[in-house]
Amino acid sequence: MTDEHGQNISAYFGKSTHLTRLVYNRKSRQTSYKVTEINPFVEDEKHRGINLALHLIDKGTDSVCCREDLHDKGPGLMFYRFGIDVRDTEESDLTSLLEDYYGKSKSVFPEGKELTAEMAL
Repeated sequence: MTDEHGQNISAYFGKSTHLTRLVYNRKSRQTSYKVTEINPFVEDEKHRGINLALHLIDKGTDSVCCREDLHDKGPGLMFYRFGIDVRDTEESDLTSLLEDYYGKSKSVFPEGKELTAEMAL
């Protein structure tokens, strides 16, 4: 969950104005694809986080990282149910986070699935 430039990581999941989807290579720590799009649920009064989670699940997302702790929240539990790696970070800058995605974020559900292809921030 980011700003409109896909650079600043939002402090909130469902309330973020945009989301950035990218493909990240764990070994090289390089991004091969990146797109920032409007959060289609940001204006919803209810269930915006759940709807955004379903949207990301439908897009085939493998990992989700945000600054908001999703451990006991609906979206985080939905991701866990679908085997999606849920991570949180204190980083607010996407470039800094991607310098070492696994070192600068922590798994919310440690026994979760490894990142395989696409993730959303």
